[in-house]
Amino acid sequence: MCWCPITNLDSADAAYEWMMGSTRSGLSDEEQAISDALAEAGQGENELFGYGDGSGAHFDAALAAILETLGNDAAADYTNDLNMTDSVGNTAETRLNMYTPLYYLLESSEGYGTSEVAQYWRIRTGITQSDTALSTEVNLALALENYKGVEDVDFETVWGAGHTQAERTGDSTTNFIEWVNACMK
Repeated sequence: MCWCPITNLDSADAAYEWMMGSTRSGLSDEEQAISDALAEAGQGENELFGYGDGSGAHFDAALAAILETLGNDAAADYTNDLNMTDSVGNTAETRLNMYTPLYYLLESSEGYGTSEVAQYWRIRTGITQSDTALSTEVNLALALENYKGVEDVDFETVWGAGHTQAERTGDSTTNFIEWVNACMK
């Protein structure tokens, strides 16, 4: 069950930090704060890929390469973070791949076929959310529908809902339990 999944951080971070960083003078106060937090590795995504010391870390190798090419001062911070390993020896790239479902679902990816994928999926997303593009959820649903072994993908967008446990009717807990029971029949 996925509500408003943000799954493509391997490419979303670069686009987000780049679309915002290059036009900083035209940003709203909220966008400026988000841009600054990403650059300082202070967003939740940065903390997710941190190394257990309470600090966030940069995890986007594509953006690191762009910054290096441009001679941007932040390139060194990205390189340092990308070269670190966590307490079990995984790099940011390995952990990012583990977090990215498309890494395991797309034939063009090295991770394809290396994981056991659930047979049943239910994805709900608020169509007015601002945390990620709707194409993120659509890409996940399409990849799942085309993956051998996935029996059913129940995907719906919810009008007027944001980044939340979006449901058209009822509540998320009841709907989830009913969906699990239907899958088990």
